[in-house]
Amino acid sequence: MQQLETAAYEPKTFDPNEEFVVGMSACGFATKGGFILLDAIKELKKTYPKIKAKIIYPKHSKNLGLKLYLKFFNIEKNVEFYEYQKDIKSFYRSCHCWAVPSLRESFGRVVTEAMSLKIPVIVGSNVGAKDIIKDGENGFIFQMNKYSGKDLAAKILYLKDNYNNSNELIEKAYLTSKSCTWENFAQDMFNALLDSSSNETAKTEALVK
Repeated sequence: MQQLETAAYEPKTFDPNEEFVVGMSACGFATKGGFILLDAIKELKKTYPKIKAKIIYPKHSKNLGLKLYLKFFNIEKNVEFYEYQKDIKSFYRSCHCWAVPSLRESFGRVVTEAMSLKIPVIVGSNVGAKDIIKDGENGFIFQMNKYSGKDLAAKILYLKDNYNNSNELIEKAYLTSKSCTWENFAQDMFNALLDSSSNETAKTEALVK
């Protein structure tokens, strides 16, 4: 997997008197689960008005449905949109966590990028990168269903309330990101193919006998 060149970062801390910032990249807003994150922000604002979403979505000004949604649910001040970032590392580090609520995603490179910068990740169950996440150990997974917004909100709230005690989780996530290289991916694929071949050979030999 492609990795960012990262220096040694320390886990962030969270001041409860400040905004809790959730980051996301959504070049295709709906398919990337943008409205699921907005549902979560809407839910969280009821009890925590300082919740903030920072979303990379250059075409936001042309999305009329998005504008109406923000205005109708009164979360315009809780959501900020950004152009593509030249300094993506600084953008990741400006957030307390990173959400990946995609409706479909083969892997989700942003997951390992955020983890490598010691930013906790919350991914939906439709995202391929969930396979490297152990919920509550090196990140969080929420279920994609009709309650996805509330499920994501619950994960964000839990992380916010326990943020300054999450260093072990963040460090485990960092180590996970470092293991996600193309070399390791290729080796895992080779091992899986080898196991499959061995199983088929064993079945054939059993039939012959």
